[in-house]
Amino acid sequence: MDDAESKESRRRWGATLGLMAILSITGDAVGPIASDPSIRDWVRLILWTVGTIYFAFNAYAAWQKHRRRPDRPAKPVAPADVAEDDVLAATETSCDRIESIKSLRVRYPGLAFRDARELVDRYSRT
Repeated sequence: MDDAESKESRRRWGATLGLMAILSITGDAVGPIASDPSIRDWVRLILWTVGTIYFAFNAYAAWQKHRRRPDRPAKPVAPADVAEDDVLAATETSCDRIESIKSLRVRYPGLAFRDARELVDRYSRT
């Protein structure tokens, strides 16, 4: 895990654990206000509410960001970096053009569709 992923993971779990702590430790903030309201109790309730909303929002946002994050895309591959033998193997082992393109892109995940199509077309005609 690289540094950015580690930092994101710490932020995500920190917000989640902070929310759990604020809910469990100070969850009885409403009781004293109902029985004997004072300025101190109201301030405590307001701070507890703001803290709960803050941690809940951050935890939710961090987990949503984690869920939406796509897998890292492959590094782009230039058509010049694709070996001729691999293109020939893809065209010979596949029964049609589409399968050849798929096969070539499996071997080179960063190869753009257009580049794979042009390579297959170029080597299948020769």
